[in-house]
Amino acid sequence: MINTTKIAKSNLKQNKLKSILIIVTILLATTLLAAVGMTCVDWNAYNKERVITYSGTQHGVYVRIDEKKYEEIKTHSDVESIGIINGLGIKKYEDETKIGISYINNKAIDFNSINIIEIKIPTKKNEIMLDDLALEKLGYEKKLGQKIKIDYDDYAKEGVTRTELILTGISKANDMSQVKK
Repeated sequence: MINTTKIAKSNLKQNKLKSILIIVTILLATTLLAAVGMTCVDWNAYNKERVITYSGTQHGVYVRIDEKKYEEIKTHSDVESIGIINGLGIKKYEDETKIGISYINNKAIDFNSINIIEIKIPTKKNEIMLDDLALEKLGYEKKLGQKIKIDYDDYAKEGVTRTELILTGISKANDMSQVKK
C-alpha cells in the first residue's frame, strides 16, 4: 500500500502540468456544453414569444366557412374558444402598402395579440378601429371620434366602396406590419 501511494504521488509530481491541463480542458468542455444547451433553450423560448407577438395565440385558422361549419367547429369538444375575423375588403396603394378591412370580434382580438392604445370597441356598422400605421397612411391623426373616409376594394361586390366611418379605437402596429407595410 505504501509503495502504491508513493508511486501515485511521484506520478502526480512528474505530470503536474499535464493533470492541470486535463482538468482545465474538462472544465472548459463542460462550460461550453452547458452554454450551448442554455442558448438553445433561450432560442426556443424567444421563437415562441415572437410567434405569439406576430401571429397571435390561435392554434388554427379556418377560411371561407359557412354558418353550419362554424357551429360544428364551435361545438366540438376539443375547441375551447373561437374568434371570428370576416374580411370585408382591402385598400391598396401604389407602393404595395395594403390596409385590410375586417370585422373582428373580441376573442379574435385576444388571439391576434393586438396591442390596443386607445379603444372603445366598435359596435356599430359605421365605427372602425385602425392601427397607427393605417391612420398615418390614410393621412389622419391619432384622435378618437374623428370621421375617416376610406375607399376600398369590397370583397362582397365588384368595384370600390366609398365609406365614412367613425374612429373608435387605435392599436399599435407590430414590427411585422411595419416591415410588410
